Amino acid sequence: MHASWTGQAATTLAEAQDPDAAVLDIFLEGAYVWQLARSLVARGVPFIFQTGFRQHIEIPEEFTSVPRLGKPLMHGALKLQLLAIL
Repeated sequence: MHASWTGQAATTLAEAQDPDAAVLDIFLEGAYVWQLARSLVARGVPFIFQTGFRQHIEIPEEFTSVPRLGKPLMHGALKLQLLAIL
């Protein structure tokens, strides 16, 4: 399944479906996605963070090992990261 969702819709989708993996934009609709990330971890769903922030973002320690991709998202980099986590 390929979908692009934001905020609560992403959380609802992730909880209702059984995704193989996810790409999470770190900051959606004015909020960080840490709770959604925790939900995916609890379910064993691998994921990648994506961010357009150029400055330092304080990532919670529990997520420091999660791969991160910058924006603009390069197709080849995404493909390599998805293959690595799957």
